[in-house]
Amino acid sequence: GLRAPSTRGAPTLLELRTSARLLAARALGLRALADAVLTFLSSPVGFSSSGARAASHCLDTLRRAAASRQTSASDDGQGFVDAARLFCAVAQPYLAALHRWVAFGVLEDPSGEFFVCEGPGVRELPGTEAHWQSGYVVRRGRLGEPE
Repeated sequence: GLRAPSTRGAPTLLELRTSARLLAARALGLRALADAVLTFLSSPVGFSSSGARAASHCLDTLRRAAASRQTSASDDGQGFVDAARLFCAVAQPYLAALHRWVAFGVLEDPSGEFFVCEGPGVRELPGTEAHWQSGYVVRRGRLGEPE
């Protein structure tokens, strides 16, 4: 006949509520990180900023969040882990661009977020003195200011 379904291994209501509270707290922490980054980007200063300044602000905000959560006594460690993982994920495109630049001399920066940009000698024959001297230059001024 009919048998009751097994509940072996099934979470209890208390376990489900505890998990839901932990997930809600984690979601609030991630939302706070997103708000910290997006507040700047949606502000008049952030909106008019160059891609390089916006990227720098985003990475710096996440780095600061990870550092403050690492030293926070009230944090169970998950806030630091979340902030550090988010920082690493956000930094990947920048680090990939840095790797392509250092390893292969390839500059792929359609949004102008990298600290190196094409210079007046970029069209010179690669390997020539003119190409080495002015083919690519470090962006001038502070991030976000006209070059």
